[in-house]
Amino acid sequence: MDYWKNSHFTTYVQLADKVSMEVANKKIYNFLDAKPTLEDWEKLSLQPLFKIHLGSGIGYDSFGTGNTKYIVIFLAAALFILLIACINFMNLSTARSLLRSKEVGLRKVVGAFRGQLIRQFLGEAIFQSLIAMILAVGLGILLLPVFNQLARKSFSAHLFLRPDIIFGIVAILLFTGFIAGFYPAFVLSGFRPVSVLKGTSRTAGGGAFFRKALVVFQFSVAVTLTVGSLVIYSQIHFMRNKDLGYDKENLVTLNLNSAVQQNYEALRNELLGNANILDVTRVASLPTFGFWFSNSRWNWEGKDPDKDILFRANFVDYDYLEALKAPIVIGRNFSKDYGADATGIIINETSQKVMGFEDPIGKRVTLGEENVFNIIGVVKDFHYVSLRTEIEPMILLLDPERCSSIVVRIHSGNTPETLKFMGGAWKKYAGDFEFDYRFMDERLDSLYRGEQQVGRIINVFTILSVFISCLGLFGLASFMALRRTKEIGIRKVLGASISGVVVLLTKEFSKWVIVANLIAWPLSYFALNRWLQEFPYRMDINPWIFLGTGLTTFVIAILTVSYQSLRAALSNPADSLRYE
Repeated sequence: MDYWKNSHFTTYVQLADKVSMEVANKKIYNFLDAKPTLEDWEKLSLQPLFKIHLGSGIGYDSFGTGNTKYIVIFLAAALFILLIACINFMNLSTARSLLRSKEVGLRKVVGAFRGQLIRQFLGEAIFQSLIAMILAVGLGILLLPVFNQLARKSFSAHLFLRPDIIFGIVAILLFTGFIAGFYPAFVLSGFRPVSVLKGTSRTAGGGAFFRKALVVFQFSVAVTLTVGSLVIYSQIHFMRNKDLGYDKENLVTLNLNSAVQQNYEALRNELLGNANILDVTRVASLPTFGFWFSNSRWNWEGKDPDKDILFRANFVDYDYLEALKAPIVIGRNFSKDYGADATGIIINETSQKVMGFEDPIGKRVTLGEENVFNIIGVVKDFHYVSLRTEIEPMILLLDPERCSSIVVRIHSGNTPETLKFMGGAWKKYAGDFEFDYRFMDERLDSLYRGEQQVGRIINVFTILSVFISCLGLFGLASFMALRRTKEIGIRKVLGASISGVVVLLTKEFSKWVIVANLIAWPLSYFALNRWLQEFPYRMDINPWIFLGTGLTTFVIAILTVSYQSLRAALSNPADSLRYE
């Protein structure tokens, strides 16, 4: 209660009745100002228990929680995909407006008001959205197992019966119908009866700029999601393959129990008797969360007494660094040949920099008032937690009895036989304690499971967005080719080649896709660069990601449009000229 430099514990409080969290927060906010804390900027604040999962970040209480940012990303991606579908509806509706112009003209002649027409067209859009929503819910129920596997969740179909989910579905239905039908309703209802019935209405053509803008928007979203998917994949690949300062391959980890701890040397000797087992060692905390305790009570000659420095510390066995293949850069490793190693410590390169020692070997370091140690070696900096955290000062202490895990380095070949042998030896000394092993690289991969899930889900969103965008482009291209049937026939009669007609019809769409890329590139770079700032160790965004994405979307868009263009170009001019 008198020492305030340890953040090991989480504190839970129960507020008195009729006391709000805001009032309590104001009273405790500056409580640590008068205490000798490690960080003089540290403040106290309360957080409701039910908000821990998605609202964590208070102190060190952030393990095993969700990430609100990713939820926002998923919601935004889903909303943009929905908007892309709405854009397709708007584009095709306005493009087809001339086909319904006479209907609108006749309705107005017989007395229909514009408000009635707006309600009619909005009603049509909402009805179509209702049919789509029914199909979507059915597909959602069918694909729920696939989604659970993708997101590592366990949702059931009963989820769709929750009142808040039903309310959300109805809200999405109305939103989609209104957004999809709003612009077409106002365009169609604005036709002038005289112009329409004379055949001189140009309203549909007036919406050409708007249609182009919508196509640019939807392809900008598709390009942004594609670039995001590639950058997320590249960052995950970077973290999984970055040099950690030790060899993570072929390391098997096991949890110690009391029976194995008492017979550890016998188990170790038996394991090392197998030619496929290279090293066996113990450690208190594995490199996936590689420190056992941390505080700022370490002192040494020349340290600034007014400066508190947080050190991570871990208990290890003699051959721990050898098993990891983590190199000693100054001094030596722990050894049974030196009886005084019980009071020896090994520090990492970051600790050496913090302590300011050019030659740290033999320097005296104390922990609190009683514990005195001598530095015997400096290990090369290695990552003992995930790459989301920078390497901090680390001190290794020799204390095998405090170790709680076994690390075994095996030969790269004959892995099944080696594991079978290890299981047999384990049963001799572990009693009923299960032979539950995990490879180190599997543990490391699990540290980035959240990013991997984000990458997989964004991949699905990307495929959907590109597919839906191309569907809209396909429909718009086919309708525009239909509207220009007579023009195409005249051009072919006058000698235009098939390739020339195809180029003519695809040229306009090509410009839209290029503009979409030019808009999406800086936006996606800004957003992804901010996301990467969360990682102290991160990849550089490669320009080829943008160029490759742009080229890919361009080719997909051109292939989508070219099918309809080629079909129109191959048509018989005689049929084209009889079009009207």
